Amino acid sequence: MFRKKGHKLSRFVGQLEADIMEILWNQSPLPAKEIRLQLRLKKKLASTTVLTVLSRLVEKGHLRKATSGRSNYFRPTVSKKTFLQGHIQELLKDLQDEFPDEFKRALERQTDSNS
Repeated sequence: MFRKKGHKLSRFVGQLEADIMEILWNQSPLPAKEIRLQLRLKKKLASTTVLTVLSRLVEKGHLRKATSGRSNYFRPTVSKKTFLQGHIQELLKDLQDEFPDEFKRALERQTDSNS
């Protein structure tokens, strides 16, 4: 999914998902509790909300979860660069599939304006 409105990573995933991914790309693995504490610096969130989003990110394949003792630790499955490249590739393919003629013309215009 791509959102025209939004900022950076939140164009491809929800804002809370983006915030969690950014935290984990900067420092991982982290337990859910530490992720929630870092998110609280921006806004107050229920621990169940954070756990739900972490679970969804695991289901989507963006995070890996490992249990140690009574804590669940999370880490990204890919680098930020790879994550963004994948989403951009998917967006371009979707646009090309849905609007082949317009897509081709847009690329041609882009190439002409770069010459």
